[in-house]
Amino acid sequence: LRDLAALGKIDRMPRLIGVQSAGSRYLVDAFDNDEDVVTKPPAPADTVADSISAGLPRDRIKAMNAVKGTDGAFLAVPDDAILAAIPTMARATGVFVEPAAAAAYAGMLAAIEQGLLGADDRVIVVATGSGLKDVRSAMAAVKAEGTAPTVVEPSLEAVEAALAS
Repeated sequence: LRDLAALGKIDRMPRLIGVQSAGSRYLVDAFDNDEDVVTKPPAPADTVADSISAGLPRDRIKAMNAVKGTDGAFLAVPDDAILAAIPTMARATGVFVEPAAAAAYAGMLAAIEQGLLGADDRVIVVATGSGLKDVRSAMAAVKAEGTAPTVVEPSLEAVEAALAS
């Protein structure tokens, strides 16, 4: 984003909101408690979103500086909200995401609830992890909301029949 601003492709830096799972909230806690991420020790990390599960995030200094430098915030979302975001995003956008990517959407909803985002704000949800990385969690998310997944046999005829129904 800094590069886009430097190139004149965007007119200002957007406010960044970092999202972590409630089960792996190192940066959220550091932000909320104004802790130094250079000296802060590792924290427990246990979440369904394994791609963002980190007791000591590798790029914690850059992440904290980016969020603070844009007058942003960090927030945590529970695993059930992360899992619920998977089928919601798939239905609304056609994008099939893994839990770590779904955390971004769940975080947007939490930011709205917490008053960090308003009705007139323009929002981009960066969700880059494919749901194919963690199909088991996607299946659990779909079942949790009471929807039975459609199973399609691996043939062109079966795909065409599923699309026609």
